[in-house]
Amino acid sequence: MNRNQMTELEREIVDLMGEEFDTMAVAFHVPSRRVIMIQGEYINEAEEYGTDDEPELEDEEMREAFNYVNHPDEYLSLPDRYDVNEYGMMRHFIEMLDNDRHAEQLARAINGRGAFRHFKNTADDLGIIEDWYEFRDAEYLRIARDWLEENHLTDKKL
Repeated sequence: MNRNQMTELEREIVDLMGEEFDTMAVAFHVPSRRVIMIQGEYINEAEEYGTDDEPELEDEEMREAFNYVNHPDEYLSLPDRYDVNEYGMMRHFIEMLDNDRHAEQLARAINGRGAFRHFKNTADDLGIIEDWYEFRDAEYLRIARDWLEENHLTDKKL
């Protein structure tokens, strides 16, 4: 995947896809057309304010959290790890391999506990880890572009 052929927003979404954000919200703010990240503690604090009057907030992230809590219709959830399904990607990668021995070893690697670690270790041992990363990144980009299209955000001015 050539990162130069991606829009800035595509690149940002792809970079965030492999991450887990259990302690923060990550979303696309439609009016400003940008990706936002807000710590959970700010969201919790923003929920304590009433919606009637916007408090005087000096902290930019707190202002964003207040807006996120009180205007959820302005935000779109980005593709998350469930949309990505990296295990399914690994299976698809294995199916596409021309080398039956490699496919067999990788198929064994993804069975049982530690499937992701075993898959990557096996791919590395077989000398095809870069092929895997290239395949995975292309899938991430496909998912990002599908998400952008579904949300009518495909204009190149983003």
